[in-house]
Amino acid sequence: MHYNLELRRDMDLNEYYRFANDLVVANHKMLKIDNIALEGKKPLYAFTFNLESDIKKQHVLFTAMHAGVEYSGSNTLIMLIKWLVGKSDKARNFLLNYSITIVPVPNPYAYEKGKLNGQFYAEKGGDPYSFPWTLEGVFDETLNWEAAAIKKIIDTIIPELYIDCHGVFYKNQTMIENTGVSVHGMNRPHHTLFVDSVNEAAKKLGYHCEQYEMRQKPLSVVADNRSRRYQTSTQAITACTYAYHNYHTLAMTMEIGFEQSGLARLKKALELGLSHWDGEYTKGFPVNRLYGEGLYGIHSYFSMRKERKTLWQSVDYFSTASVHPQYPGKDAFLILNLTTADKISNDNSQQISLNDFSLLLDNKKLYTYINDNFKNRWLALSKAKRTQLPSKPILISLKIPFKNSKLKSVKINGVDTNNYKLVEFEFFSMVFVNFSERLVKTTLIEIEYQYSNNLDFKF
Repeated sequence: MHYNLELRRDMDLNEYYRFANDLVVANHKMLKIDNIALEGKKPLYAFTFNLESDIKKQHVLFTAMHAGVEYSGSNTLIMLIKWLVGKSDKARNFLLNYSITIVPVPNPYAYEKGKLNGQFYAEKGGDPYSFPWTLEGVFDETLNWEAAAIKKIIDTIIPELYIDCHGVFYKNQTMIENTGVSVHGMNRPHHTLFVDSVNEAAKKLGYHCEQYEMRQKPLSVVADNRSRRYQTSTQAITACTYAYHNYHTLAMTMEIGFEQSGLARLKKALELGLSHWDGEYTKGFPVNRLYGEGLYGIHSYFSMRKERKTLWQSVDYFSTASVHPQYPGKDAFLILNLTTADKISNDNSQQISLNDFSLLLDNKKLYTYINDNFKNRWLALSKAKRTQLPSKPILISLKIPFKNSKLKSVKINGVDTNNYKLVEFEFFSMVFVNFSERLVKTTLIEIEYQYSNNLDFKF
């Protein structure tokens, strides 16, 4: 059987450069192109769409880090660029809501070579996708200047969404497509429902598209990064990992066997950023719940990327506790101040009775309140090496896990407060409390609610 090994790309490097220059001339009101290459190197173009708008925009980044060999990734981004400069209402709506940066060819040296052998490599060697990256950035930015250029974009725009597009080499080549992973498990995004929704766009066109769990074994947690909830089958770091680790970006790799499938999935990803996701305070990509699982969460208050960055980089320094057993109708969550956190730090136990805990408190009113209202209960502790909160206010969320419920009260340290917002979702509600105590004192946040679910049943 004869196979066509012609490369799967429609433009060589010079044609790509002409395309970019012609495009920005024709669309200068919505598009700019920056050459982010080192001086003396072949141009490395970043396309930025930023149509003027009164909307507080989210930032989106799309790249194709293996542009030098996996051409379907680059082709898909070029198709997306062409679609965004079109006249469709959908494209215009995206440009009103997002600042979108697209880098179809982050590796011009390999792209120009047009050969499979060694084509993963950058100009001075090494795969720019994973070889240069650490959790802190790019080592030797002169040697790995292509990766360093992408890092600079990530650091500058702090994207809510980052998708790196990969794919196939040759015309007529196929593959099993997927979103959220390549060979490196760390590219699995932190919100798996997002991936499921993105893949549905490909399936509607008739393309099979998988999730990570269908391709590899269950994921283990990397011990050194347990606090950040990394789940991966490899220690390899990529640009996606860097964006997640430093900014809580919704970051993932997309494997593209068919450009039409890739384009549909990227459009769907943009569409999903206009939704109000379950458990989030406001509309937008699900990136602002930065700490906590289940019934509790800590969120950036203003949903702005710089505040998200500050809070995310301090999540290892929270000492928190939740009241157990948990009973329907009433729930409580604590943030411990430095003094209280230090008193329990030498105890290896992950739980403490509320009676014993209240003895550690300097706040006598809170001591009395806890003993009067939470008798025979205990705390599940989440300890930190040290306790520190950012200077900006944050949101503490407590979930009401019933569809039919009515909030009765919200209390901070036993005192009613109106400093909260109730957000109702399809199957549950969440109370978002504006927290600005700066850990001067240990703080107990408490909700009480009525629910109509019938929990009284017999076996």
